Amino acid sequence: MKVLMAEDLESAREQLTDLIVEVDDLEVRFVAQDAMALLKAAGEWRPDVTILDVRMRGMIVLGALGTLKAIWPEMAVVVTAFDMNSYYRAAFLRHGADCAFDKSLGWNNLLNFLNTDPRCANAGMQTGKTLTEEIVK
Repeated sequence: MKVLMAEDLESAREQLTDLIVEVDDLEVRFVAQDAMALLKAAGEWRPDVTILDVRMRGMIVLGALGTLKAIWPEMAVVVTAFDMNSYYRAAFLRHGADCAFDKSLGWNNLLNFLNTDPRCANAGMQTGKTLTEEIVK
């Protein structure tokens, strides 16, 4: 599975990189800082999943999300944020995200999800349960 990650925090990229070496069939590329680089990489590489951090410098996340889904509707887009609340989660889903993940749950949980089901199918979004709770059930 090809995963494109838009994450500007170096520490987050390092944590994810450390985990990736242990996951079979998962190839990740990182894009930092801006929407143009994200869209260019998505067009050139055509990932199965794009992980989009909500607080990228110089990027309006809802705009980038809408553009990704308009051009590549088959691409799963996972929006990530620390302390994802139900208001933001619902807004991201309305704008085309396949899933909204709370990074405070830890990258291990996101990687487990990506390795088993890249579409998320809006797990737990209406119930307010975390993605981890939905995966474990």
